[in-house]
Amino acid sequence: MLLFEREWFHSNFSLRDADKNGKKHLERSEREKMNRERVKINESKGNKEKKDFVAISNRFREKGIPSQLNGTWDYSIVANPLGNVDSTIAWDTLPPCLDPINFMKEDRAFRKRQQIQNMVSAISVVMKNLKKKERLRVVDFCCGSGHLGLVVAHLFASRVKVTLVERNPVATSKAMERIRELKERNEEIEVEVVTGMMEDFIEDFDLGIAIHACGFLSDLIQLQCFK
Repeated sequence: MLLFEREWFHSNFSLRDADKNGKKHLERSEREKMNRERVKINESKGNKEKKDFVAISNRFREKGIPSQLNGTWDYSIVANPLGNVDSTIAWDTLPPCLDPINFMKEDRAFRKRQQIQNMVSAISVVMKNLKKKERLRVVDFCCGSGHLGLVVAHLFASRVKVTLVERNPVATSKAMERIRELKERNEEIEVEVVTGMMEDFIEDFDLGIAIHACGFLSDLIQLQCFK
């Protein structure tokens, strides 16, 4: 909606400036017609998004999964992610390419650290309950350049194989650069990168994680995990 309002703002002010210069501009009725068309386009997009949300929510209900979309989360089924596990990340001991403070503005980097820390705390509980020599395949959906997945691969190197799934080739290229940097430091990590839509990922895995999934993508990831 903001995009359409910005277009309206710029078109009106550009018309006013053109008027001052004696240039021909659109008549009021034509401008109103353009605005009505923009509203129709916006309503059409909104209706499509609403249908998408409803479809996803229905798929959750069919599988008996609580959906974020219909506000029926049952938090009683979610275990306390912290448990009694001390999983605090010692950021100053990590390779530089894993610490957001080295490639983001400070305020954003600290938020990213907190997001990663929260996920690692939950993952630590899973790792604590693994059988001896058991190794998990962990998939980081919508991974971006691997902020979360690569930290997990580093911290739990002997217990996980991490797959990074991201549709943006620029982001996956950066992820591969970071993996090369880790391996140059003799990091014994097992990581693969998949460039593509996360809905198309059909391989088996043990644990799905994500911190970059916006809106209903978080629900789609849960559907992947419950398949």
